[in-house]
Amino acid sequence: MKLASFLFFLFAFAYAQDDFAAFNGDEDDVPATVDEEAVIEEIDDDEPVDFNEFSEGVDVGHEMMDRTDEELDPDEFENIPTNSKPSDDLKVINVNEVPKNARPVKPVYTIEYGLSAIIVIYIVNYVYGRLTNGTIATDWFGTAQPFLESQFALVGDDRMQKEPVSSLQMTRDADHVFSIWCSGRMNVDGLLATLRLNKRQDAMSAIYSTYIQPTSDRMILKFTMEKIEPLCFVVGKSSTVKEVFENYPDVGTFCADKIRSADKLGLSNMSYVAETVDSLSVFDKKMCNLFASAKDSLISLHVSDSFVGPRVPDGEESEPISKVCIFVFDMKDVQQNATQFLKLAVYFVDQLAKFSLGKEAYEKHKKRRAKQAEAQDRIRHQERQEELARKKEETRREEYKKMFEEQDPEKQKKLEYDLNKRDLKRQQRKQKPRMSFRT
Repeated sequence: MKLASFLFFLFAFAYAQDDFAAFNGDEDDVPATVDEEAVIEEIDDDEPVDFNEFSEGVDVGHEMMDRTDEELDPDEFENIPTNSKPSDDLKVINVNEVPKNARPVKPVYTIEYGLSAIIVIYIVNYVYGRLTNGTIATDWFGTAQPFLESQFALVGDDRMQKEPVSSLQMTRDADHVFSIWCSGRMNVDGLLATLRLNKRQDAMSAIYSTYIQPTSDRMILKFTMEKIEPLCFVVGKSSTVKEVFENYPDVGTFCADKIRSADKLGLSNMSYVAETVDSLSVFDKKMCNLFASAKDSLISLHVSDSFVGPRVPDGEESEPISKVCIFVFDMKDVQQNATQFLKLAVYFVDQLAKFSLGKEAYEKHKKRRAKQAEAQDRIRHQERQEELARKKEETRREEYKKMFEEQDPEKQKKLEYDLNKRDLKRQQRKQKPRMSFRT
């Protein structure tokens, strides 16, 4: 059985060699066989050749045009589909018959158009809001200018001039903040009138102040007084009074913790916080009637002889102590703020300069300020001592560093001796008992 299998393998191998001999062998090695019956026709080179014989071609129906299936190798055209149709059967494609999802889609710039629209709206709103705020400030100053010129010698400080000259113009601190400085009046060092308007130039702020948390324009009148009695109080809306009490050190130091109603002053829906009840004696009957007419627009009134500005973080310096009277009005009507409320503020300042406390109230207020001054002095003294100790410690560290960096052993030893001697004297000075004298 094994022998038969071996012989079959040899026969198959030999047959395979014969089949591929034509591909593996060299054409030059195959001997040319000559057909005895074939006759080689000799052609003379000088004999003319008739090319018409070759241009006639082959007639239809000739044996060369007849193709048989035996002449084609099916393995040679294995990738050609069997159901291929001739070119005559191809149809012309109509564009309208192509589905829409197969057509090329034009690019859509929805996001770009939206962003461009937002930018255009923001720019238009900025220009409109800036012009609107400028118009409000111009209208206010145009109405208040005659009264300011009649009450102050200097209206609008022109900083370009060496001598004080009235510029008669408001300063644009920001697109929504306008201010003007007035001075030259008895009992008053100066008046800083500030219009803090809504941020109409900012689209987001305008939406927030209009729909989310409605706010209005404000007029702030800050009078810096030459002289004033030792008193401190705040009158206004309860929320504003609470905010001032928490953020201003002078009110938190001298005034009581409890916020009371101002109904006794004739100011309904208003509150106050004061150092003592005597501080509110400046509100006589006439003054109460004037404030009652402006209670809907009055936001706050802050009077203090120890004003240091808002509370600042630790390590920062606050404003110097000054005597101020600060009015904050709601600008619902520009004309009313520029006339009635401005005149009310000037009249109150004149009455405040003439106001004097009773003897007992004056002594109580003076004692509070003396204690506060002593506490401030202790704080400043402690800060100076801490600063001095810090400088001494830095100097000592530099000396020790210099000693360690010294290359000469003799000099290093001398520096070490001096430092130890100095430290010993410092310790002896601290441990030395103080002498007490008894009578």
